[in-house]
Amino acid sequence: MKRLLLSTFILSVFHTSASEIHWEEWSSDIFERAEQEGKLVLLHLEANWCHWCHVMERETYSDEEVVEFVNANFIAVHADQDDHPILGNRYRAYGWPAIILFNTAGAEVNKIAGYRGPDRFMSILKNAVNNPVELRPRSRDFNPNVSVSEQWQNRYLNTLDTVKGGYKSAQKYVDEALFDWSMLQPYAHVSAKWLEVSMRGSLELIDPEWGGVYQYSVHYGWTDPHYEKLIEKQARYIRLYAQWFQHTNDTTYLEAMRDVLKYTDEFLSANDGRWFTAQDADLEKGVKGHEFFALDSLSRYRAGIPAIDSNIYVEQNGTMISACVYAWAATGQERYLERANKCLLAMETMKRNGLYQNGDGLLTLRDQLNMLEALVLLYRPDSQESYKVQIESLIESIHDTFYEDGHFLPWVAEMGLEPEFDLELQCRAVAILKSANSVIQDSKIEGVSKLMCEQVWENVQAPELLSSPYSMPEWKIAERMMEQEVGTVYLAGSAEERLRGRRVAILLPDRNYRIVETELNNPELESYSQVPGVYLCRDGRCQQPILF
Repeated sequence: MKRLLLSTFILSVFHTSASEIHWEEWSSDIFERAEQEGKLVLLHLEANWCHWCHVMERETYSDEEVVEFVNANFIAVHADQDDHPILGNRYRAYGWPAIILFNTAGAEVNKIAGYRGPDRFMSILKNAVNNPVELRPRSRDFNPNVSVSEQWQNRYLNTLDTVKGGYKSAQKYVDEALFDWSMLQPYAHVSAKWLEVSMRGSLELIDPEWGGVYQYSVHYGWTDPHYEKLIEKQARYIRLYAQWFQHTNDTTYLEAMRDVLKYTDEFLSANDGRWFTAQDADLEKGVKGHEFFALDSLSRYRAGIPAIDSNIYVEQNGTMISACVYAWAATGQERYLERANKCLLAMETMKRNGLYQNGDGLLTLRDQLNMLEALVLLYRPDSQESYKVQIESLIESIHDTFYEDGHFLPWVAEMGLEPEFDLELQCRAVAILKSANSVIQDSKIEGVSKLMCEQVWENVQAPELLSSPYSMPEWKIAERMMEQEVGTVYLAGSAEERLRGRRVAILLPDRNYRIVETELNNPELESYSQVPGVYLCRDGRCQQPILF
């Protein structure tokens, strides 16, 4: 009997190991091992909230032919893109899932965006094994006879779907950088039209029962959503709805903002004030959630709740701190500022040697930039000195750790990969540092930050960077920040009116300003100085004020 049980156990173990892919973690020596073993590397980069990731794992990676071929020819790596932000940000244009195939030298042989069934996937794998040649990078033509700035602007305009909103693509959502650059062009008809239809369309992405925003919709419309709810997308729309409410005075967007905040409080909030990462698109992994999300709230609770990813990450929490400041600015409700500060305090547990990091110890520039942006926003309501100290310290740490020869490193870690040049990240870093410069007073830190911005900006103006396949409105935002002097936002009126003015200032599209509180009759405010309001002035001229 014992011999029979032992034989059964051995057969069971053998069957399990033979019918499953031997997944591993990513490691810095992965390509050394690949060369030694004569295998390619397969990176399956997924998200634990992603429907098509679940489908691929259930259908493709369980196929016996796929399992046998992968185990024989590849070192297979399975990684969650949220838990591995270096890999996630590097391949974010391809997911999720994103499947990256490398040869033994670490060169990319193929990059696959999204689900592939077993037959199609086998064909891709066999082609890679038979011809493991480095993939040619995607590129785009550019005109050397037209200014770099004009070409980036034309790309921005050509991406706008002014009929349905969003990008001219099957996926519909409101991109933050497109929104920001459009808001900075208030008199441009195309931008204004795009903002109107995009913001109206985005309301269709809000879950009518539980609140919260679905990630995006497909099929060139706004009513066929992917049901996952990511905390960074909630943060995005909280800000966008707050700013659009101030711009239009349409309370529909204020209520939409509150619906999103309510969802994050009920489903994605940790006890210490930080936020969890996401809620799954599927109640049952791999089964589309159309029927579930068509139910009313009570019926959903009876059926169950899609899984919550309770991991806590720096990048996402930085965006939510900022979102709460925007919510305060739109409503005046102190509880939003209190929540932002509660999260900031809890984030101290994720700080080492002046820099924020997740539990794996890897340092990424995106984490630092999101926290820097959050600190600048927290400074705006009352100009607390403690925030300024943290801002200056973080800028210094960014310089010492990430700045190198006129560009920013996207990450610092032993990964077995060379850091890529991320144009979007370079431009975003310039814009955030310029905004931070408007509040710091340490002349040494300000000089360091200014020099970083100038040198990076000089490099990102290279015409050959127009070969990037993306539209890059971040480039235009950085250009505007670099060409402008720091503005002054004068808050004129009583103490109560000046506090209201700070809220108005935070919601302005322009983020390159210092706040100065002033009495009425200030000669710098020209003919409007008798009226309480917010006055944005730059280069000796003031814009039309926002009056109370």
